[in-house]
Amino acid sequence: MPKPRAWPGPPPDDVYEFSMDAEEAKPLHLHRKPLEKTSPLSKYIETEHQQAGLFSLSPFDPSLDIAVDPQKKRRKKCGACTPCLRKENCGSCANCLNRKTGKQICKLRKCEQLKKRLNEWASSPVIAGSPDTDGAQ
Repeated sequence: MPKPRAWPGPPPDDVYEFSMDAEEAKPLHLHRKPLEKTSPLSKYIETEHQQAGLFSLSPFDPSLDIAVDPQKKRRKKCGACTPCLRKENCGSCANCLNRKTGKQICKLRKCEQLKKRLNEWASSPVIAGSPDTDGAQ
């Protein structure tokens, strides 16, 4: 693959320069096209469904859409248990040793209330038809 080179001489003959006065440049608008809220495909699907009488979509309201929020809802620490009051990481647990890729809090600083909620969620009955219950034993 040839390396790109800087042109030491004048520009090639097929390159032209255009000069423009300030008055000529005013009517020239160089800006991006505004982003659409919905894709053409979703507009097509909406019109097809409306024509078929299946349903009608209400206008898009980003304040009601959960997916618009870029950050996930974070679980809050209680702030009162011993792990919550601990200020520094231990530096020896698996989470501390794997800080660059793990992105998890030190095991000694993990809130006890969050651990209880996680255990309750993990022990709840599994929904029928989920990938975990489809005969994979």
